[in-house]
Amino acid sequence: MKLTTKIDISFEEWIDQVKRFADYENDITKATLPKDIKTSKEAEINVQIKSLLYPNFNCIVSYSQKWTEKINVPTFDDNGNQNGNEDIEQPNKKVVLSYNMVSPYEEIKPILDAVDALIDPKLKDKERLEATVMKAILLDVVNHQTFKTDSYPDGLPEDQYTITH
Repeated sequence: MKLTTKIDISFEEWIDQVKRFADYENDITKATLPKDIKTSKEAEINVQIKSLLYPNFNCIVSYSQKWTEKINVPTFDDNGNQNGNEDIEQPNKKVVLSYNMVSPYEEIKPILDAVDALIDPKLKDKERLEATVMKAILLDVVNHQTFKTDSYPDGLPEDQYTITH
């Protein structure tokens, strides 16, 4: 599951966010500086759930910087002979922060119970639980004022993220 920002995050905004990552209380497994790039793209927050609930909720959360670079590649004719070159956009991604989030079931259950009311009632069983967990993580990201920008000085609001499963 992942969250993707709907706006591009600049290098300067990544640096500001990296400074705030230092306050995270979770077990950080990777922390690097973002790549100094001129063409920013959206940020991606990946969530890999290792254990959903009992005895602990456990997941790895990774924040990735995305960008594209123009590269020059050869072109070929139908016979396989090189007949020129063209510039293409190559997508790139760098994990800036990764951490392991572990919460005891008793601690996370009230949060999930509260968030469950916000989930589509048509979802059942595993899909509902996954949607509830993802919504809780989204609300946590928003609550921590992630990715402060000129347009969003208090961090990106919930509607500025896309959730994909």
